[in-house]
Amino acid sequence: KPHQVPGRPRMDLVYGFQQQEHLSSLHFDLMEFYNSILPTALEERKRLEAILSINQHVQKKWPSTSLQVYGSFATGIYLPTSDIDVTILDCPVPAQKAVHTLAAFLQQARVAKSTNKILWARVPILKFTHTSTNFPVDVSLDASAVKSTHYILSQLQYHELLKPLVFVIKFLLKQEQLNEPSLGGLGSYGVLIMAISYLEGKLREGRVCTDLGEALIQFLDFYGNQFDSCQYVVCCGGPLKEKTMKGWVNEKQPHLLSLEDPVDHNNDVGRSCSKFYEIQHFFSKYHKKLSSDPASCVALFREITEERQELADDLEAGQLYPPIQQLSNQYHTQSSPTQKKKPKKPKKPKKPKSPKSPKNPNNPNNKPKKNKKQKQYQEGEGKANNPNNKPKKNKKQKQYQEGEGK
Repeated sequence: KPHQVPGRPRMDLVYGFQQQEHLSSLHFDLMEFYNSILPTALEERKRLEAILSINQHVQKKWPSTSLQVYGSFATGIYLPTSDIDVTILDCPVPAQKAVHTLAAFLQQARVAKSTNKILWARVPILKFTHTSTNFPVDVSLDASAVKSTHYILSQLQYHELLKPLVFVIKFLLKQEQLNEPSLGGLGSYGVLIMAISYLEGKLREGRVCTDLGEALIQFLDFYGNQFDSCQYVVCCGGPLKEKTMKGWVNEKQPHLLSLEDPVDHNNDVGRSCSKFYEIQHFFSKYHKKLSSDPASCVALFREITEERQELADDLEAGQLYPPIQQLSNQYHTQSSPTQKKKPKKPKKPKKPKSPKSPKNPNNPNNKPKKNKKQKQYQEGEGKANNPNNKPKKNKKQKQYQEGEGK
């Protein structure tokens, strides 16, 4: 049954759910968190302003190109601090050169700041912060990204719980700083593939997931405790495949996550996820906490929900964007369920040192000690007074003195 809080409307009526006995209270708490953390209409409008601004400057530089939005903003599964993913189609210059040129051009036009060029990736990416709106932006030159967006939109219509499930998982990864693919984390597209594969597996078992709390716990259990990343590939449209069959075995790093791209089956979306061992450990730990003590997790979600509303109101008043950035920093440093600060042990007081008695300069035993070289020079054994320590002559000097030189 939905959790009842004094002064708060029933969540089953707010979100359109009917009173259903089989839905857990965790389901309604997560749905409340999901709806509260969604970006507001003002935040969406500011994102569109940033996209239009970037499109105008790209058109000035290359009139024959077109800008396409893809990723989390195009599918609607984006956090308030998520990147805006755009790709440039029909660019007249090579990808790496285009990234260099566009970075300099946007900086000169004061559209971009804090630019970062990622040239070693399969598709070169330009990362920067939009100056006027303060949004992080990723610009690439990948035409296949638009196809993946169409596939995700079709899956969102087919699986009712896909969007809120992915949203919650993305938020949890964001707090642990494990969501950036360029730093070895798991991106939005990878989370979507894992969630679709999980929901399809339940359908093959004859079960339809309607409880978000149950789906989240089972998702964390499967990928945190049961899934073997050394042996299997996560894919959509069928059961797991073996890595040997795909030829994706990495002998140096066999634990790397492998995700088959549903649009291009030869593309491994998870090959850059070098931190999957940390992600799997986090899933396992959070599954245990959510199963044994869901009340503490729900308390954190409620606290974030209230702070999120306050910060959204500040944005409406014209304060600095993005408001959720303050919230995510507080959550990560103070309320993270995986990081518990150990109390510092009190330091033992140092014993006061007894004052040393001053040395008597007239005492012959209190003379300063001499090192070995000082003794040698005083005794006439140093290099300066030793006749055997003459400067060595090289071969040519000997030949000239003996009359054998040229």
